Parts: sequence; structure tokens; C-alpha cells
Amino acid sequence: MADRDAREDISDLSAGRNGVDPPQSLTPKECVEAINVDWNNATLARKRNGVAAVSTTSSPFTGYTVSSLYRHVPTTDETLAELWATDDAATHHIGRLAGGTAWSTPTLKDDPTGYGWNVSYASLNGKLFIAYKSAVDRLHCWDPYLSKVRRTGLAVMGVPTVANSGTGSYTATIQYYRTRATEQRSGVTVRRSEPSTAASITPSGVGSGVLITQGTPPGEDETHWEVEGSEDGTTFYLLSTIAIGTTTYTNTAAVTTFADGTVSATAGTYGLQRSYRSIASDQGRLLGFGAWSTTGPQNRVEFSAVLGSSDIGDDERVPLNNWVGLDENSSGPAIGLKGPMNGAFYAFKLNQTWRLQPTGSSLLPYQAKAMSRIIGAVSEKSLVLGEDEIGNPCIYWMSAQGPYRYGANGIEYLGRAVEDYTVSMPGEGKRLSLDAAHLICHGLWHPQKRQVWFWVATQDA
Repeated sequence: MADRDAREDISDLSAGRNGVDPPQSLTPKECVEAINVDWNNATLARKRNGVAAVSTTSSPFTGYTVSSLYRHVPTTDETLAELWATDDAATHHIGRLAGGTAWSTPTLKDDPTGYGWNVSYASLNGKLFIAYKSAVDRLHCWDPYLSKVRRTGLAVMGVPTVANSGTGSYTATIQYYRTRATEQRSGVTVRRSEPSTAASITPSGVGSGVLITQGTPPGEDETHWEVEGSEDGTTFYLLSTIAIGTTTYTNTAAVTTFADGTVSATAGTYGLQRSYRSIASDQGRLLGFGAWSTTGPQNRVEFSAVLGSSDIGDDERVPLNNWVGLDENSSGPAIGLKGPMNGAFYAFKLNQTWRLQPTGSSLLPYQAKAMSRIIGAVSEKSLVLGEDEIGNPCIYWMSAQGPYRYGANGIEYLGRAVEDYTVSMPGEGKRLSLDAAHLICHGLWHPQKRQVWFWVATQDA
């Protein structure tokens, strides 16, 4: 019999890896496995590049693994970019690398208690907002003015006490008083709390006024407190602003003159931001999705007021009804927000994908539409903004069923060639480790190579 051995030239494997189909059925441009290579400007393969080392000198991460990274640019000057990181220590460390090679450890109002890889970041208005699980149900931010990571907004003050003051003939007409905490910078109010519970008093008729004593301040870098008065307990007016160190205020003005002052903001104007699972910034407002606290809504997207709408903590306050619900308590937890892509933001649950389309209405800024009630995402870190093969913007992500993208062609499944690593049948390969002890998947868009890279946790199927 003639020898049938022949040389086979392999010069083009640009169709990539296919570890699912039988080897004999692969096209001439496919291969069974490809490790540490890519096809950037190459037909056969190109060795995957390494990475540049970032020193951890003086960092708080010694002995621990860095679990999340974020590039924060506080101004329009890209040369001022900062690198922020969180590790996986039992008590997590947050580090900041700015203006050199030495890390610093910012002061934290509240220590993180969740996993370091679940920290979510967003830059807005010169601040870095940081969403993480802690002992309090509040969002946090790096405030460059105070040089610390503090809670956003201001919590409500305790109930004030009211009493008769002095001797005189102050009219014995029932009146109501409440207080708010504020922060001033150079005489300008930059943050304000919701009002305290109101206290009422009917003066004795033989005093000179009413003594208001502040309730417990929130202890969140407030500098002043405001006293508001009302004749009917419904409409309140600002009476005075006092330095926080002065704990009392005496009102001697007649209750009938309260309305001559500035009407107070309605309750619900300065709602607090929660300990969101994921955050994003959009044209002057902050969006927050889900919550680490189990006592509130789990599948709600809340959004702050727009910067400039009041100039008092707009990016740190959630006015009443500034939210949309996404099938509460259905289809798994909130996973992450991503965008903007073609003007919209996208909210991912474990088994759902939603589009938040801007409406142009101040009353309902976003309209929610379910893109899929089957396909969701396994981790916020797997959500990647990028481009498709012809340059159209799209979002890539890892679902429990494998990799997907959404763009000009709608939702597309991309995972056929890697199903032996994502959704193999029992005993046939590997699958995504959805109960991995650490992060299930991390994604990255490589703009120079126009590639999306995924790192995934797998286990035997």
C-alpha cells in the first residue's frame, strides 16, 4: 500500500478556538485549543502580551490579593487620573494611587464588610462614588475637599426639644419646629438632610419666646443646623441657620410671621442613597441598582437629582419617586449597570436584562424595558463596553449560559466555541462555577486589539 502521509500546511487559524465540535468537523481555519495567544493582526496566532507592573509600595494590600480596580479622573485633565483598588482581606483595604507611585490609604467612615470584588465605582462631579456593603445602608464617596471616604448626603437629626424661654407675653398659639443638618463651605450650603420629626409647643403666654434644642446630629461632617417653624405642622419655613456647635436657638418671632421667610423644601427632597450593589453616572446624575441591605427593595434602580437642579448636594440626594422597579424579587439579585450605550443604560439581574431609555422628562427620566427575562449576567465585573466587528458600540457580558453581547443586531450568543468551558453536560468538560468562592467572571475591553477578554471561574461539569 502506498504511503499516504503528507505534509499539511497550517497557515491560517483566524476562525479561532472550537473545543466543542468534534475535531474532524472543524473548518480548516479552526483549532481545538488556543492558550495564551490571540489573533490580533495575525492569521496563525500571536503570543498574548504581558502587562506592566504597578508597584504596591506603601499600599495597604501587602499579603492580600487586589480584587477590584477603577480609574478615576476627578477633572477634565487626564493627567490627574487616579487608580483605586480594593483587596480581599477579611477587613478590606481601599487604596488610592494619585500623583506618583506611592499608594495612600484613605480614611473611611465605614469599613467594607462584603467581598472586595463586589465594590462598584463611578466618577461624577469631581468625586469618586464607591458602593460597597458595610454596617450601614448608605452609599459612600471620596470627597477631595475633606480628603476622606464619607457617606453621601446627610442623615436626619434627632427630634428637637422645645420649651418656654424667658419672661414676657409671647402669644400662647400652638406652633411646630423641626431641624435639618447641613454642610457649608465658604458660607455656601452644599449638603442638607431631610427634616427631623417635628416637635410642637403651645407657649405659656408669659414667656418671651420658644427655646429649641437640637436633637442628636448625624455626625457626618455637618457644619450647621437649620431651624424650621410652622403654624400648622404642614408648611414649614426656614427661621435660622446655626453653627453645629451651638446647640440651642431661641425664637421670639410671632408664629404669624413665619410665612414671611423662605419656605422649606418638602419632605422627600433630600432622600438618602442606599448601599447599592452597582452604580453608574449619567449626564450629571448618579444611578444606583439593587441594595446590599436585605430590608429594602432589591431590584430597584434609583437616580439622583441632576447636577444644578438645586446646587445643594444634587448628586447625593434621591428625590421622592426617583426610581424604577425591575420585577421586584424575581429572576435573581441585581448584578450591575452598564452604559451609556446609544444613549441608554442597561441593568442586569442574574436572569434578566433591562434597558433604561432616557425620556427627557424630569418626572420620569428613564423608561424601563425588559430586553430578556431569561438571560442575565453573573457578575458586574463581566459587563464590558466595546465594539462589534464593524465598529458599532455594544455591551459584552458573561451569563450563566455563556458569553453574550447586545448591539446593532440585538442580543447575540457568542459562546458556541467555548461551551466546553461554560455549559458542558455532566461528565463532558467544565462549566462556569456559579458558586465560586471568588469572582465568577471578570471582563475587559482591549481597545488597541478591539477584543474583549474574559477570565472565568470553572469547575468540572
